[in-house]
Amino acid sequence: MATLYKQQIVRTSGYLSEEEIKNNSFLSHNENSLSNHAKKWCKLALTDYSKMIASMEDYLKSDESIKSIEQFSKDYLDCLNYGLNNQDNFSTKDFLKLTNFRNLKNEIKILKDGCVDSKSSISQLINRCSDTTLAIVKTGMYINKRFDEKRVFKLLTLLQDSFIHGKENFNVNGIKYLERPLILNISCIMDAKHCLEKDIANIDEIKIKSNGEKTNCPCDDFIEKNQNCNCEDNTNPCQCNCDEVCVEQNPCCVEIKPYIAELFIVKDEVACYKPGEMSYIENVIKDEIRTRKHRHLQREESYNEQEEDNNTFEERDTQVDERFSLHKEVEKVVETDLSIDAGATYSYGNEKTPTTFTASLDVSYNQSKKDARKIVQDESKNVITKAIKRVENKVRTLTSRRMINEIEEKNKHVFGGNTGATEDMSRQFYFVNQERKGQVYSHGMREILDFYIPDPSLRLKSILEKEFELKKPIKPCIEIEKINPRDYLKYVQCYGFNDLEILNAEPKILKLFVKGDNPVVGKNKEQFTINETQTFVVPDGYIATEIKIDGYNSTHRDQEFWSKVFMAVGSGNVYLEHNDGHSWSTANNTKLVSPLNNLEGTNTLSITNWNVTTYNITLNIKCVPHPSKLLKWQLDVFNKIMDKYNKDLEAYNQAFEKFQQNKQDKFNKNPFMLSITIQEQLKHSALEYITCQFFDDKNGMRNKVKPCGLPQMVIPETAEFAKKVRFFEQAFEWKFMSYMLYPYFWASKCSWEDKLNEETPNGLFQKFLQSGYARVSISVRPGYEALVNHFLETKQIWGGSGVPPLSGATYLPIYQEIKESKDNFNSDRNGFLTWDNSIVTSLLKDEIILKNNSDYYDVISPFSFNQTKADVDKDREIFIDCIRYRIVSIQEVNGEVVIKLDKELEHKDQADFDNLYLNKNILWSTGALFVGASWKFIVPTSLTWLRQESGCLPCYPINCEK
Repeated sequence: MATLYKQQIVRTSGYLSEEEIKNNSFLSHNENSLSNHAKKWCKLALTDYSKMIASMEDYLKSDESIKSIEQFSKDYLDCLNYGLNNQDNFSTKDFLKLTNFRNLKNEIKILKDGCVDSKSSISQLINRCSDTTLAIVKTGMYINKRFDEKRVFKLLTLLQDSFIHGKENFNVNGIKYLERPLILNISCIMDAKHCLEKDIANIDEIKIKSNGEKTNCPCDDFIEKNQNCNCEDNTNPCQCNCDEVCVEQNPCCVEIKPYIAELFIVKDEVACYKPGEMSYIENVIKDEIRTRKHRHLQREESYNEQEEDNNTFEERDTQVDERFSLHKEVEKVVETDLSIDAGATYSYGNEKTPTTFTASLDVSYNQSKKDARKIVQDESKNVITKAIKRVENKVRTLTSRRMINEIEEKNKHVFGGNTGATEDMSRQFYFVNQERKGQVYSHGMREILDFYIPDPSLRLKSILEKEFELKKPIKPCIEIEKINPRDYLKYVQCYGFNDLEILNAEPKILKLFVKGDNPVVGKNKEQFTINETQTFVVPDGYIATEIKIDGYNSTHRDQEFWSKVFMAVGSGNVYLEHNDGHSWSTANNTKLVSPLNNLEGTNTLSITNWNVTTYNITLNIKCVPHPSKLLKWQLDVFNKIMDKYNKDLEAYNQAFEKFQQNKQDKFNKNPFMLSITIQEQLKHSALEYITCQFFDDKNGMRNKVKPCGLPQMVIPETAEFAKKVRFFEQAFEWKFMSYMLYPYFWASKCSWEDKLNEETPNGLFQKFLQSGYARVSISVRPGYEALVNHFLETKQIWGGSGVPPLSGATYLPIYQEIKESKDNFNSDRNGFLTWDNSIVTSLLKDEIILKNNSDYYDVISPFSFNQTKADVDKDREIFIDCIRYRIVSIQEVNGEVVIKLDKELEHKDQADFDNLYLNKNILWSTGALFVGASWKFIVPTSLTWLRQESGCLPCYPINCEK
């Protein structure tokens, strides 16, 4: 049966005085006798909120908290058990009869001012109950959900009041007494914020930690190292970029204050389509031919080609070399023999023998000359046979994908043709406007939550864009000279260059062994100089860049002169020099390394020896790849990288274009489905705002479960999470959610351009995509007000403990939930409707008789018709045979209740009318109240209409039979 009371006064929320609060509720804490725990929590609430919560959790786990009836002494057990088990039929007298006043009198001390001593046993128990309730509310941790610590607090207070006023004089209505709410009046804790300022000052600047993240592929580091400069200039100070830094979730909540008001719902429906502004005029005279052909082609071509080419080359080369060498020797020897023999003798003397000294000299001289010339001719022949076999295997794979989007418009314009037209023609095109009809409805008084949501469409667009897995390739900015042939395998692995030429970039070392064996010339050991040469060949494709002495040793046959070995090739030279003779294990003046001027081909090393008898020197000639060959390889790698980037970019652009088209197709849905999408997105944001949680909890489903890896429920977790789903889906009337979308400029400035570029055929959805802020208003389902208020205060569902009853105001049957999901918020009424003008002769076709219904009669004899009750349903929706009407009046006519409608009962003719309504018992229901008059408004569309002499745009309802 529907509620027949019509309330039209909006009641604003107000505050109770302190005296009213004391008289109408229980206060949890007495400021003059706070427990040590409450004092400690007050201090922590101002300094470290998280430590306060941790302290409360420790308290709830300890024996000091009240979590079971067994914690009370036997003197309290009988009366408390009675109070807990008899909530609906509680009697104060029976409660006091079960109280052991004799034993409790020693534990409850009444002071002279009439108050109970705070050190009394009952005061300590009340404090423990209040601290337990406070800790549960702030932490949400229930040690024993079956135990109602709040009711125990009230029972102990009732017991304490009976001692103060006296058992005989204490006569109160226990049920009303215990129904008073318990108010947590300890403001130092209840007013503390979930997030202290020092904890959230920089919370938006905290980046996500990378601990535990999957390590990158080695190719990531290699490719990143190769892109050590940025070719895309993003340093423009006037370029507006949105902040894409990933930050931690902000755990802070806000206080939501509901208010009481009449719930008005604005509904609108399509009334007509009407021509708007003129969009185009086309005039054609009777002798004029004008044709226009519009062609739109969208085609996708995929082409795959694989070509394999095997070539074998075999080459033989026979080379005969005849070599002649001519030696001319000139020998000229001049021998001079000079022999000098000199001697001296010296002996020391003493007193008896004198000192003596004698000297002698013997000289002889001999000289001879020898002059000889020799001509020697050597002849040799070398036969060299070379065989070269080369196999080339080329595989060429070509894949191309081409998107063709072609729009062609052809116009033909001819005068004087045989058109067959008898007169001039004029065609006028108009933009089409949608005319909608709006009406305000009242659903009665509700508790309402109202708040604002930033950028309401951002999440939807972000989720849709996440479906696009490709990342836009970054334009390579590789320094060509840093491309290293040593990274050949990395280029093959990381870039997929299977046809990349191998270039050996390692230097080659040519070893030269320079030896000399020069006998001592002449007896007099005169100084000598010897010049020699030695050739070496730099490998093809290399250049020699350095000459280095790698090892050496030498001998001197009593050579006392300065000695040196000097080796030179091109612009480089090295040498070993010794300033004194006898031994030469280490040269005391050296040049061991010298750069070479990029020598190529065959080169001659000249060796000059001064006064070294024998020497053995090892030289290293360092050869590196020729710069031109290296540069060619580097350019080849660079071009391959750029080609790969261009292909990847083309593939990305094509995939993104297709993705955008698919996303646009999702926005081209039926307008009804788009409105559902808007409501779901706003509902998502509203739940985040109300619950202060972000759907991160596990919902009971696992994606992969052994042994088959199929999705499967975790049943206990599902049961716990389902409580949240049930509460938030049923506690609020989501179908009545109202919203207002505000313009784009309330969003972040960096998103303005994207928002203004959003285009969809549906005007409302386009406004949603472009909106910068939204206002959302949600009503609480009647009967859930206390539970919602409890959640807003404590962030706990179901009023704290237990589950909602299976009947009553907080139980929503599933059939009712299904009805409301189908937009049926009507109340089924008693009785039935019929139309019979034999009963009421003045009955018109816009009137109908209500039978077997006593809603509009007084229940007290003589059961007369009450016009005041009937007027409550005036201007209310009434549904008859699935058709909506408006009640104009309800009156009693000839003893029958006649309902007058705003229009005739729908029928085609009298026979059809009688068939539908005459002598038929039709069930009926009522809905919301009509508020004010309906109105019409215009919504522009992107459609155009060609005006014709016959025919027009449709209006609703459309008669399909016509």
